[in-house]
Amino acid sequence: MDDNTNLVAYPNPTNNTITVEWKSVNSNINTIITLVDQNGRAVQKVNAENGSSKVVIDVTELEQGVYYIELSGPFESKIRFVKL
Repeated sequence: MDDNTNLVAYPNPTNNTITVEWKSVNSNINTIITLVDQNGRAVQKVNAENGSSKVVIDVTELEQGVYYIELSGPFESKIRFVKL
């Protein structure tokens, strides 16, 4: 996990699921994970439970390509992943 981003995603690249982990700094704040395509469109949103610092997201329905995972909640962060 990178201390500068507080966010990691694996496996990358992926076919089926991607696991997203982040450093949880406040368990009382909801965290929203948004998958964004290269055109800036939100293609999927996941609302993590309070206190959660890890989610597994099914990406089988996404087209092949490069996507970004945007994390909002206790902090803002963004990371790239590739869907095969």
